[in-house]
Amino acid sequence: MVQLKTLNELAQLRDSRFGQPYPRHGLNLLWWFAKKCVYIDKKGCMIAQCNPENGDFGFHRFHNTDGLLPSSSLPYYEVGNLNTPGRLPHYVKRNYYHCYSDDSNTDRIIVSLISSRNGEVKYFDKIYVTRHSDQVHFEHNRTYLISRGLIKIIENFESRGEFLSKTVDNQRYDPEAVLQPESFRNKKNSTESRPFQSQNLQQSSNHTTLKTIGGCCGLFCWSALLIVLFLIYHFRI
Repeated sequence: MVQLKTLNELAQLRDSRFGQPYPRHGLNLLWWFAKKCVYIDKKGCMIAQCNPENGDFGFHRFHNTDGLLPSSSLPYYEVGNLNTPGRLPHYVKRNYYHCYSDDSNTDRIIVSLISSRNGEVKYFDKIYVTRHSDQVHFEHNRTYLISRGLIKIIENFESRGEFLSKTVDNQRYDPEAVLQPESFRNKKNSTESRPFQSQNLQQSSNHTTLKTIGGCCGLFCWSALLIVLFLIYHFRI
């Protein structure tokens, strides 16, 4: 029987290393899911705000052939593959460079789905997070059940930055790179190139100054020569 650890608190999510380190997208994916794809009502039911059966946001069936998750009569659906992202928001997709060398497309969310009797309402029975060990298989020891309580905690955050600041391991890498990696890199490159820019500006300034001094000296010399010639001509007369 498959027994998976349940993540109930932010500290447990952080310590699980799900979605870390950058450029993995799991934490941004989980933020989107908790804020946009599920709603927990007063009875504790996890109401789906999207329809995995229709392939919303790139959802597709997960057949559990490797026994990653407990056996269930309910269908499993997987989301988070950035090769087929559907309408996932840009902040989830932006660090994916269409290669398998940087782990930027390893994280997934898997849900089990319940339909109401008339099929109009969908409920999530269980929510799991996991990561690929290669292009096909998932890691059993990196697969976790996400509790309703943790989903509620994430829902209560007002900003994604605040959520990431509580779940990113700051001692291992900078959470700023998760929020704004492109601007972070541009800022770093701008800082590194500043001494060269200053040197070029200084050289340009020095060149302009020399040209100005040279021009003044030339004008002075020509004026002095004209005065000397005038005096010689005058005294000869």
